[in-house]
Amino acid sequence: DPFFYGSSNFKDSFFSKLLYCPHPFTNWSLNPLTKYNSEYMHTLEGFRKTSQSNSIMDELKSFDNQCDIYCIGGSTTYCDSIKNYSDTWPYLLRELYNKKSKNFLVNGGVGGWSTLQSLIRFFSWGSILKPKLTIFYQSKNDLTPLVNGREVEKKIFPLMENIMLQFDTSLNSNPKKYKKNNYGVASVYGKDIYANVKGLTRLTQQWKDLYATRCKIVIELAKSWNGKVVFIPEFFSDKSEYYKPLCEMHDVMKQVAQKGENSFFLDLRNEIEINNENFMDFTHFTKLGCKKFSNLLYENLSKVS
Repeated sequence: DPFFYGSSNFKDSFFSKLLYCPHPFTNWSLNPLTKYNSEYMHTLEGFRKTSQSNSIMDELKSFDNQCDIYCIGGSTTYCDSIKNYSDTWPYLLRELYNKKSKNFLVNGGVGGWSTLQSLIRFFSWGSILKPKLTIFYQSKNDLTPLVNGREVEKKIFPLMENIMLQFDTSLNSNPKKYKKNNYGVASVYGKDIYANVKGLTRLTQQWKDLYATRCKIVIELAKSWNGKVVFIPEFFSDKSEYYKPLCEMHDVMKQVAQKGENSFFLDLRNEIEINNENFMDFTHFTKLGCKKFSNLLYENLSKVS
């Protein structure tokens, strides 16, 4: 199996150059062998690095088996298109805290993941890491299945069985085509799938309720180890067709956050201008944007931590 992490054929294969690799529960995850300038960009466990350590489990031992901050999110938390982990906002935020005292911050963001996938990871790792504070920066990717899902499906099942496409391992025999489709998540971001913003009309109250439920579960999980959760709306241009439905999702996020005993809502959307200096597109930070966002978080998180 070329995707088996420990096997020599995986390390020596074309697939070791991919950003993603298949995962049995989350469909895809981060490839622990991805490198940039000869340095691993992800940990052995499949998290984007926030230090030079290649293992969060190794770091955990140095912090009394509890992490200070855990970041939940998709590509805007992973920081897509920023190659070096040291330029991402989770890394920069950790460095700001390190000026006062050493801290342990885990970046749980994976490009394309929705809260469903992030919850699977948080459910599995939360009780091990026991983060004192969880930063929840995820909403847009819960709309992505509505856009990328099959057009013929007018009603969407809660687990997305009828619209969610798979990590396509059938392309293994054609590396050129595989590489062309966003470092391995071929069938999710490939050009041959249905992708139409008209799919946003499938956003229903039931869909928003599902999002609310997953937000509530994050709060309850964190409560079990006395952790706090801060919910932060994602930055997004009002010129995008995602903007209005995303605002609806953020309203759901706010309602959930304000009702939780250990949760907070931190709205920073008016604090950074959405332009080419701060964002690569409608929502993904540039290096400068990451720096500004990390500074904003550092200044404001003291109010809830």
